[in-house]
Amino acid sequence: MPQTVISSILPNADDTIRKHVRIYYRHRCLSAQLGRFLSRDPIGYAGGINLRLASFVPSGVDPSGLVCCCCCVEDLKIINLHAFNGYNPILLRFGRRARQLGHVFDVVVELKYKYHFSYHLFGDGEVSDCSLSWKERTNMPMYPGMVGHRWIEVPPRNNQTLKPFSQREKPCPGEETIVLPEAPGLGISRNRTAKRYLFIVVTVRSCSRCHCAKQSQSVFAAQYLELDRGNPSRQDFYIGSPAILMTNPYP
Repeated sequence: MPQTVISSILPNADDTIRKHVRIYYRHRCLSAQLGRFLSRDPIGYAGGINLRLASFVPSGVDPSGLVCCCCCVEDLKIINLHAFNGYNPILLRFGRRARQLGHVFDVVVELKYKYHFSYHLFGDGEVSDCSLSWKERTNMPMYPGMVGHRWIEVPPRNNQTLKPFSQREKPCPGEETIVLPEAPGLGISRNRTAKRYLFIVVTVRSCSRCHCAKQSQSVFAAQYLELDRGNPSRQDFYIGSPAILMTNPYP
């Protein structure tokens, strides 16, 4: 993109000249050779993790260099719910063959991005990005350090379910739909008798100071799985209000 800008200003210049040209944008200089700004973004990390990224506002409406992109959550829902009894379809994608009783579903997040022209909104360290919280509670802990019957925040690091959210494109201005696939299950083995519940609360929050129409969206889900001597005896999944999150159905 910077090279295109250089060519439009100096159409007859050779490549050597173009590589050493710097464009002054009133607040920062853009290096054509490096393809980035030479100084840090004045709004800090509110504009993204790359402080020298060569990003531009349409029509050149950013003389101060203080424009940032705001993220707003538009919708959050669970779709494509299916029960399975056999190999976990999500684990199979990563080469793991695990026979389980469970459900596969998609958590769909719809986001909208817009420009915001007030630096002072982020003066106390607030960021302009959306945030996602995924909490679970179960009688059979699945993560290290997880205690039964207590809520825990699912760790985002190396979590394949949350990776599409952390690696999204963030088109600004624009809209984006992120799909988070999940397939919680109970391991099946011969003559196994077990009961497992799993409560899930997913919340996506908008940038708190971007004047978004919706400050946050949440979905609530409850799963109940039971095995009787290796045979499924219960396989239920509910989506609804916080009322479905009962207290310790299987002590």
